[in-house]
Amino acid sequence: MWQLCIQAALGVSRRTRALGPVLFWAALASAESAQARATESTPASAEATRVQEQEQEPPRRRYEFLPVPNLGGNSDVGVELGVAFTLARFHDEQRPYRWLLGGVFSASFKDDAAGLRAIQQFHLLRFDLPNLLSGRLRLDNRLSFSRNVVAHYYGLGNESVPGPRTPSSDSARQNQYISQELRLRSLARVKTGTLFDAAFALNLRYDMPTPFASSRLVTDVAQDGVLGSKHALLSTLAAGVILDTRDNEFVPRHGVYYQLGASGTLGSAERVAYGEVGTNLASYISLARPVIFATRVITSFQFGRVPFFDAQQTNVLSPQYMLGSAIGVRGIPLGRYAGHIKVLAEARAACDRLVVGINSDASVRRLKGEGRPVQTEHARAEVLAALEAVDLVVVFEEDTPFELIKQVRPQVLVKGGDYSRKEVVGYDIVEADGGEVLLIDLVPGQSTSGMVARSGGRPKTGT
Repeated sequence: MWQLCIQAALGVSRRTRALGPVLFWAALASAESAQARATESTPASAEATRVQEQEQEPPRRRYEFLPVPNLGGNSDVGVELGVAFTLARFHDEQRPYRWLLGGVFSASFKDDAAGLRAIQQFHLLRFDLPNLLSGRLRLDNRLSFSRNVVAHYYGLGNESVPGPRTPSSDSARQNQYISQELRLRSLARVKTGTLFDAAFALNLRYDMPTPFASSRLVTDVAQDGVLGSKHALLSTLAAGVILDTRDNEFVPRHGVYYQLGASGTLGSAERVAYGEVGTNLASYISLARPVIFATRVITSFQFGRVPFFDAQQTNVLSPQYMLGSAIGVRGIPLGRYAGHIKVLAEARAACDRLVVGINSDASVRRLKGEGRPVQTEHARAEVLAALEAVDLVVVFEEDTPFELIKQVRPQVLVKGGDYSRKEVVGYDIVEADGGEVLLIDLVPGQSTSGMVARSGGRPKTGT
């Protein structure tokens, strides 16, 4: 694998012009030598130096333009070409500027078995207005488009790894999909006269993911109900607070920049609707003149129907991809039995006390065949009993819970939605007592048999 990145900066202002690469070490050495000369100077020379600095100080009203060409890439995405730029208007005492127009335009190209093609594209326009309403309101607007034909998806779970390739799958596409997104984001920051600023954000997106045939994403969508495979318009509203004590927002040497917020998102496809609460806590400590120690702590909690590509992101007010997002997706590992958890939670909401009946090991073996159950009756009972939704677990030896239902006489009988009402064992007993039968929709692909089959096992079917 190879990787290359070359950047150069070219700065132009109305008063001063500088050509060539920006060398930080040279600027630092120059500043240190100037300080040494100032310390050794006489009062007369110090006054002359002050007058000279005033003459060299850029005008308070000016434009500054900074283009930055970019050349980079690696063996995965090919050769990347691009340019970034900023055009800033400085005006009197307005800080950090009156307005800023910035942009990034970049694309990578690769010649492989599919021919010469653009692998990645990222284009961004930013218009920042930090001094509206006499400096009380800052409005940061961004319009972006991104496309990546080798975006990664490795499945659900923090410990997900590339799965085994099936004979019908393209090995190069097994853990990839095409990602495309058009996004408009606006962030308003309002000064409150306290240590904390109020922040409000609006995100409008059109996401266009395209899975490759027989890829991991196609499998998870079909078997596990993973969301996010369809083109959709998504809108997000967010609100929060910001604590900013940095000495400089561009090159901070000390201070903190804390963001706390909550958001809600609605999508036009797959009934996407979810909320998120999160923090982004950055701190800066100056250890020595050129050394700054910086830390960042990020927390994020998402709940609801979350598309997989949003599970890779965090930061409620300004969404960004997490560390490690290219090789994993946050989520519940399949071993947590998400389908059964859903049924139990909804069953508990429909009653005052929830009694769960499970087949004994002998009963499962008669129904499912040799090699089952995967977990013993004691292990299954302990897991269920540990759930907050469950009040009592009963192991029954029969092939059906009919005798258990006759003894308990429940007012509500719950079963998965893959049964009809009259197929539920004991429905007649419950309805005769004036109770009801509740059928709950299952999460696709979350049966134990399905997971055993996907893991390479071949459980036999009993007769």
